[in-house]
Amino acid sequence: MGRAQRFEVTVEGQHHEVSVELDRLDHPQGHPVRVRVGNTWCTVRPGADETLLVRTAGDDGPQHVVHLCPGRRPQHASVGGEVLAVAVKSRQEAALEAALASAGGGGGRGAILAPMPGRVVRVLVADGDEVEVDAPLLIVEAMKMENEVRAAAAGVVRGIGVTAGDTVEAGQRLCEVVAPEG
Repeated sequence: MGRAQRFEVTVEGQHHEVSVELDRLDHPQGHPVRVRVGNTWCTVRPGADETLLVRTAGDDGPQHVVHLCPGRRPQHASVGGEVLAVAVKSRQEAALEAALASAGGGGGRGAILAPMPGRVVRVLVADGDEVEVDAPLLIVEAMKMENEVRAAAAGVVRGIGVTAGDTVEAGQRLCEVVAPEG
């Protein structure tokens, strides 16, 4: 296999590692592309509109018609009349999301820490603000991507230690979310 783009694709809650083979860039439009889903190789050819023609088990295998909802990253696909929820992330996006989750960057009660080195783009809350579960607290830019740091639990914001433009290190304390008094 030549060069490949790698993605993490979730279909109806099931995660799949997907590699799209990029062996030649001069293929005419409509030329089939080899795609590996887990350990299974498929041949994918664009069809009409937002349709993909997917063959498994080589050129003689069954062909499936996959209709994608319009957009750069479809959120739904239809196969055999069944509509499926789909989420597509590049490997870098998936790694960044995992780093945010494992470093406590997702927030919660207690110290909210920077998930990785970066720059604070915006502070979205003020000291004393009450926040709900999943409320955005700050935006940190890392690896040329803006990432919202969110609260995993409801509480009150205390001790914001950064301002927009500050450079932060991984694990640096950004603020705190504490249980509301009373």
